[in-house]
Amino acid sequence: MRVMTGIMLAGLAALPAYAELPAVTPPKALPDKPKPEVCAQVFQPVCGKKQGHPKDYTSECMARMDGASGIKPGHCSPGE
Repeated sequence: MRVMTGIMLAGLAALPAYAELPAVTPPKALPDKPKPEVCAQVFQPVCGKKQGHPKDYTSECMARMDGASGIKPGHCSPGE
């Protein structure tokens, strides 16, 4: 076991010294998801706005397919 530890430490000593890494720019915001052509039959209710009026959808995919905006989880609240 000691021989193995010595070999491992000797290998670490051969590594180059820390080099300064280049600056990393933060990633740009992801674009809106494209309008899907097909949706899985999943029931995860969301509320979206269609022509300025709130509308319940069975899933985010269905809301996007219908062209809804302001999609949020859950059913639409009365008076929204």
